Amino acid sequence: MSEQQPDAAMIAVLELGQVDAGEFAAWYDTEHLPERRSVPGILTARRWLSTSEPATSVAFYDLHGLETLESADYRAISGPHLSPWSRRIIEASADFRYYEVRRLTGDPRPSAEEATGFYVVGMNVEDSFDAELNAWWDEEHLPRLSAVPGVLRARRFVAVEGPHRYLAVYDLASPDVVGSPPWMSAAETPWTHRVRPRTSDRFKLVCRRPHPHAATHARGGTR
Repeated sequence: MSEQQPDAAMIAVLELGQVDAGEFAAWYDTEHLPERRSVPGILTARRWLSTSEPATSVAFYDLHGLETLESADYRAISGPHLSPWSRRIIEASADFRYYEVRRLTGDPRPSAEEATGFYVVGMNVEDSFDAELNAWWDEEHLPRLSAVPGVLRARRFVAVEGPHRYLAVYDLASPDVVGSPPWMSAAETPWTHRVRPRTSDRFKLVCRRPHPHAATHARGGTR
């Protein structure tokens, strides 16, 4: 992987719905991720599966900058140029959310290769409370969670595209880090309890590293 510092990211959240899990894994691992890893400026590309049901996929891409998504290389494999297989998978999914985000604070390094767990949280906030939310996250919440044993990376972002204004992602030694006593002690503070009611549209997903697709899985006749 490149040692360049990622200043942005792309996040895709997809609820599998009627998509066959085996075909979904084959699509991501043999076509979708390799295509994106070939684009200059996409520094890492990794997918995760939620530990909760219904099964939800989260793909996270470290970007050198958001301009990567405007490059000819990326445009050639996205939007109207998505492959038939990609379009079929997305159309069969129950829900699809897409984010382009700029890094605000947190660990400046690319995603941790050794992570086997991943946690993503997103939210909106009342306009009048925006400054307080940012102060809480930068001065207390992210530093405290960064220090929890098993947290390998902790980063937060502001969206330039997507349904939530702020997102944070955590690379974890294990999905079990979230909800552990050290995690709860770090997360639940008086300041957190004051901030939380002023946020809205919150979502959070605890994820695990999925098993690689079976090499013998067919792509399907309508690709």
